[in-house]
Amino acid sequence: LMAPRYGAINGEQRPARINGFSPPMTQNQSMFFLGNTCAVVYFYLTVFVLVVARSETVPFEHLSFFRTLVGAHACIVATGFFCWLYIESHDPSLPSWFGDLLPTTKKWTASKYVSEHRKPIEGLDHFCSWLNVAIARSNYVPFFVLTCCGVLQYALQAIIGGLMLTLWHPELEAKTSSPDDPDALVGHAAAVVLVLGSLGMGFPFAMLLLFHGTLLRTGETTYTYIQNAQKKEMKARKERQARQQAVRDEAGDTAGEGLSLTDAGPNKASAAKEADEDLDQKDDQSRFGDPPRSVSPPPGALAGVGRDSAARLVFDQP
Repeated sequence: LMAPRYGAINGEQRPARINGFSPPMTQNQSMFFLGNTCAVVYFYLTVFVLVVARSETVPFEHLSFFRTLVGAHACIVATGFFCWLYIESHDPSLPSWFGDLLPTTKKWTASKYVSEHRKPIEGLDHFCSWLNVAIARSNYVPFFVLTCCGVLQYALQAIIGGLMLTLWHPELEAKTSSPDDPDALVGHAAAVVLVLGSLGMGFPFAMLLLFHGTLLRTGETTYTYIQNAQKKEMKARKERQARQQAVRDEAGDTAGEGLSLTDAGPNKASAAKEADEDLDQKDDQSRFGDPPRSVSPPPGALAGVGRDSAARLVFDQP
């Protein structure tokens, strides 16, 4: 039996996706929505406490500057929410006035088939698992704006949290201290969590913005970028394997030559040893057997023979 394809339950195929709100909702999609919602709610709760708490007894010296930053943050969040809502509710296969803002190059006019939507989509860039919808010509502009808003939103939240710990530290301590917490440790901890959480949430947006800025500069889509990267990696892997094979072959040839020399060495040594043993045996016979009469060898008989071996040569007199 074949394994069920994407969107199938008990082997039955789900209907094609129309937009980001089409079932089923993925885990990444839910995490994206809940994570950003919780971050925004936490930020405004912290801001509310800093402004409203003990406002009659504790004046806020930099209130106008604070309101400017919070107002800018609210505008960024509203813009990002509008872009998110449009991306999730719009069918990416249908044209939009956002698509008219993009150039009529091959990147934005070529249609590619998307298995999740089961139809070709013009100017496809990639299928976003965090939004659970294809990002293409008709919704790429709001997608890019949403990414920019994410970077600005969390950068501004981190800045405001840092100002709570520095410039607005007296107000933070005066507004959040209590008899049980005279040093306002809870208020300080809330500001630290705001800074660290904003940096953690904003970093993926910053990396995503940097990546798509590079794609806009090179004229690639996410899919073509991944394909080119895979081709380069495969080519580099083949070259590396070829170099490793060449090194192994060279090492094998060197080992073979060394082995032949090693084999030849013992053979020569063995032959020399056997010759010496034969000469020793003859010498023993000459000393312990019937001693033969020795005569001097004829001239030239010892030519090419070593001194030690020549000393052992005995010529038997018949």
